[in-house]
Amino acid sequence: MCEYATLWLPLKPGTNVPVFSAMAHVIIKENLVNHAFIANRTEGYQEFVETVEKFTPEYAEVVSGVDRNLIIAAARMYVTAERGAIYWGMGISQLSHGNASALSLVHLALLTGHIGRVGTGLNPLRGQNNVQGASDMGAMPYHYPGYMLVDDPTNASKWEAAWNVENGAFADVFLPATSWAEKDGTFTNTDRRVQRVRKALEPAGQSRPDWQIICDLAQRIERRLGRPNSARWNYAHPSEIMEEVASVVPAYAGVKYQRIEKVGLQTPVLDDQHPGTPYLFGESFPRGRGKFIPLEFVPAVEQPNEEYPYILTTGRVLEHWHGGTMTRHSKLDDLYPEARVEVNPADATLMGISDNQVVRVSSRRGSIVLRASVTPKTSAGVVFIPFHFPKQLPIS
Repeated sequence: MCEYATLWLPLKPGTNVPVFSAMAHVIIKENLVNHAFIANRTEGYQEFVETVEKFTPEYAEVVSGVDRNLIIAAARMYVTAERGAIYWGMGISQLSHGNASALSLVHLALLTGHIGRVGTGLNPLRGQNNVQGASDMGAMPYHYPGYMLVDDPTNASKWEAAWNVENGAFADVFLPATSWAEKDGTFTNTDRRVQRVRKALEPAGQSRPDWQIICDLAQRIERRLGRPNSARWNYAHPSEIMEEVASVVPAYAGVKYQRIEKVGLQTPVLDDQHPGTPYLFGESFPRGRGKFIPLEFVPAVEQPNEEYPYILTTGRVLEHWHGGTMTRHSKLDDLYPEARVEVNPADATLMGISDNQVVRVSSRRGSIVLRASVTPKTSAGVVFIPFHFPKQLPIS
């Protein structure tokens, strides 16, 4: 992506807050803020202005390694765009100061009013194509479908009535389910678009669609328990499950299979005539006003030192996914068959490392041997190793 970007800010890992806050500093100091949006849609602005005073571009340059002029240029580019949108990956939230990193991006949107309009907004990218849908359907321990918190008695009563069950029973079951290409259903992606998924292949072996497995198991448990009232696990097709979702989750009320046969709908879809919601927060935020929250920069606990002079960062490569359980058993593994450590050319010269050379990489916790790739993709002072090769990586 850096090859296509107009600007690239090569910050040191862990310095998101000072860089993004320095961009906010520039926007405020140059009076580029959207005063009307701030007055009508936000709170806490004056307190925020006071706390952002210390995050000058000069300070951010010292702690992040990013040229102050790049920070200034990025701030001006974002604020003067007709439509400015912020997209970020999971690395933002998975830092020890992940909340502060995300909030520093939120502040940029609130300062400029680049939210609540087409082509704007804050867009955290999900790791897989249906993570949003899984969240919407309650695949987390603290909420029901539709993000209804489980510790609210009203919500509990609503779902007990819908499912005709009592809460409190838990089970862990592992059974062979079909892949995405072997079943019908829906995916809900990052922009909340509910799309149809159609079976392209017959299931392999004895695998079955997950909804069938869950329904069959539930009916057997009900019979074993001798329950007089079933929770209605006798669906004939995934469309019937979506009908139930629509009857209980307001954001999915208008999502029906006949409406998404060709083009998906973006939730919330409030009824059968509702066209969907292309963007959120056009008039207000869930809490009413967007809130500026003063931030502090908390450096990483472990800093480079004489013994360990480089920062190790891990991540993905294009050819693989997570632990490689699928991609490393495919032709993709031929393209990237082993873990490599990426080293900036300047650091490679200092250490006498050549491209493709076998090197040992050691951290405070372990050591591994792998080949080096000398590349400008990695910033000076930082080395990168992909995490798709767990048997090769006893280091982090």
